[in-house]
Amino acid sequence: MDPEIQATCNALGFSERDGYRKEPDCLGAVKDLIRFLKHDNDEKIIRRQLGQAKIVQKDLIPIVKYYSKEKELFEATLRLLVNLTQPALLCFEGKAPNEKTIQNHYLEIEGHLREYKEAFADALLIQTIVEKLTELLQLEWEECQEEDRLTIERLLVLVRNVLHASSTERFANCGTVHDRLIELFHQCGLEDLLLYLAHAHTESMFTINSMEIVSLMFKYQDASELAKVERTSQRRIAKDVDELERLRQREFLAKKASQWKHSARHTSFGGTYVLKNIRSFADRELIHHKPLAKVDELDLSNEKKISRRGKVKKLGEQEDNSMVESSIEVKLILKEFSIQFLSVYNTLMHRLKDLLFRRANDHDVVYYFWMMRFFLEFNRSYQNQIEYVSEVVNISTCHTLQTFLDSSLENMLMDRTERALWTRRMHIALQSYKELFMTMAAMYKIKDETIHESVKILLSNVFYVPEYGEVFLNILKKFDDTQMSISFLSDLIESVHIYFKLLETFTQSQAGVVLIQKKKAKRRRRKQKKRKPKEHEKDDEDKENEALSEEDWTRIQSDVESALRASDAEVDDQFRPIDVTLDVPEQEQIDISLRRIQRSLKNEKCGEAIALLRSARELWPKSRLFGETLDSSREELSVLKSIYLAPLSSEKLADDGQDEEEYEEDAEDDAEFTDEEDEAELAHSSSRTKETELHVREFLFKFIHPKVLRCYVVALKHYSTLNVNQLHAVLKFLHRVGWQFHFMPMLFQLRLFRILDKFLNDPMNAASELKELRVFAVELVRQFVAATDADKRIFAEVLCWKEKRDAIEIEHGVDAEGESSKKPSDWSEGDVSR
Repeated sequence: MDPEIQATCNALGFSERDGYRKEPDCLGAVKDLIRFLKHDNDEKIIRRQLGQAKIVQKDLIPIVKYYSKEKELFEATLRLLVNLTQPALLCFEGKAPNEKTIQNHYLEIEGHLREYKEAFADALLIQTIVEKLTELLQLEWEECQEEDRLTIERLLVLVRNVLHASSTERFANCGTVHDRLIELFHQCGLEDLLLYLAHAHTESMFTINSMEIVSLMFKYQDASELAKVERTSQRRIAKDVDELERLRQREFLAKKASQWKHSARHTSFGGTYVLKNIRSFADRELIHHKPLAKVDELDLSNEKKISRRGKVKKLGEQEDNSMVESSIEVKLILKEFSIQFLSVYNTLMHRLKDLLFRRANDHDVVYYFWMMRFFLEFNRSYQNQIEYVSEVVNISTCHTLQTFLDSSLENMLMDRTERALWTRRMHIALQSYKELFMTMAAMYKIKDETIHESVKILLSNVFYVPEYGEVFLNILKKFDDTQMSISFLSDLIESVHIYFKLLETFTQSQAGVVLIQKKKAKRRRRKQKKRKPKEHEKDDEDKENEALSEEDWTRIQSDVESALRASDAEVDDQFRPIDVTLDVPEQEQIDISLRRIQRSLKNEKCGEAIALLRSARELWPKSRLFGETLDSSREELSVLKSIYLAPLSSEKLADDGQDEEEYEEDAEDDAEFTDEEDEAELAHSSSRTKETELHVREFLFKFIHPKVLRCYVVALKHYSTLNVNQLHAVLKFLHRVGWQFHFMPMLFQLRLFRILDKFLNDPMNAASELKELRVFAVELVRQFVAATDADKRIFAEVLCWKEKRDAIEIEHGVDAEGESSKKPSDWSEGDVSR
């Protein structure tokens, strides 16, 4: 250790039997250590030396415990503790080092952080922190100074740093270090302070700190299991018995299978055999010490050991998501806290959303998504009371998650150096997205008509925007098993399955047609130059049009007056002058509304024109074109007459009456332009939105793609680690491809057959949870055998991933012109009823 650092540490104080005694220059020594850390080098020599000297355990923690009344010393020591306990990644500017020596320093600092966490499991220390927080939070707003708020924030950051350190070491009778800290938080009342910080509007500046502490408290827990834990351990005993029975059955079947591989006679009495016509290295007949039934069974490499080196992950890429089994007492403490936290959950999440997305900090947003996922799952598994989580069960949350997933996927593909970071963030957002859809599915089970209507409206808004479902397709096509984990893939597949089930259930329950929003790019036509009419010709034409318009208005005026007397003053929501979701400037929206009113009048739809006028007046109250707040029918009649006689443009509107033929006409017109003109027109291109009918089969048809199918095969390879729901989701999709859409040749793939062969030879394939996979494997092999009997060339097709067109050609053949003899143009119900 550096002599100057050692002398500074000795100037702090010393321990005695009855406590700790500080030196006269203790405050100056603490400030010197803060200054040393500020000028630390890239190898973090000072930080590592302070960790080796155990200054946190021997000096800093005792100073906090016994000298908390000395404000200046306490605040300086708190600053030093926050610095020393910060995560190792922050010490290296948020990136794990690649150089070997620096990596060793990184691991050394992580070891010191684990030691600090164990030292913080002290009842007196936690009690001191809680008392200090309580004292500062009780100050009135006028009395609370900036230094006091800074001290509160540092205390919360210190608790957050301690919880962030990964440590699964267990005490003698108290579980892990993390569990011990949870017990101390409960005993000292820190949980009550967290609930207060989450709910109090005056303490909104500490909302993010409290969010991080709460999420780290639950980082080793499973929300579903935590919601079902009870004081009586019958459920836990039954779970342990089932796990032991499963392990016993696996061991028995493995032992039974190994007995068939060995002879009943002991190998020591196998004898010595000489193989004729096979020479050894000594140019003699080869000697073998085991009996052989066939000469082909001779293998001289069976005892050789192959040294395989596993893939070494970079530091910081390991996901700390392992669920550590806690004691029943700790789980009950966390369950009680979770139930209390649900009462302030909506307030906290509303405040967090305003704070986080205004600051645009992706790191804090990940904590927000984690909180969303955990408490949605806990609420769904506990009592499924939607009013506790209503703040996040809405269409705005779907939009937020979908945009974050898209941006994270793009950043992952563009930033190769931070792929692991973006993958972890995307995984947490995906879990939140999945849990949001699972909550919607659980809302159907609640026997409440109000909730049923609410979830129908919510799902109609979700399915109205196709991007909310197509984000799964984008991720599946970009999935890379070398960069993304299997847990990420399994959650993604389960999310797709839940989305499909919700889509099918919703469309079956709807009596009418389900509409979706469809965007099509429309390029503006090039305006043709027209001959400019002469002045006298223009005046004559205007006078003629004006006379005709006056004549037509006189004819329909009586109908308009009757409609005004018959209609009430309230605005009918059925008639809206324009779709507010369109990305159109406001002045253009007003012009479109005027033309729609004029067109309704010319089509003699007086009631519709009046409704459109009143709705437009409500949308644009400051515009005088639709009149002001009119009370008399005569004034409204005057406004309608002025709109009817106005010389508005006659170009068509982008409304529901316009079909796709207009887009095709635009494309044909644009095809006549030159390349330079096309580039100029692209700069002025715009997108157009219209509503179309939702076809479930058409949406599912998009997912039948070789890249998507490959992801499901990769997930099936890990069938032993998938849970029942995830395995069912994989098999359901494969069943859709082969049996529902009749693309069976796409499943004829060598990689899939190897996985099924491994499964059928697995001793555990008789387990009840694998029954569905066993039935699928047998049926797929039968289909493959039947196909090969008809055409032997299919054996060569198993080496390649196949497109839908390839599958049709394999099954139905190719004609002489090279085109498939049977093309599935429209996939209706009649096409799949065979």
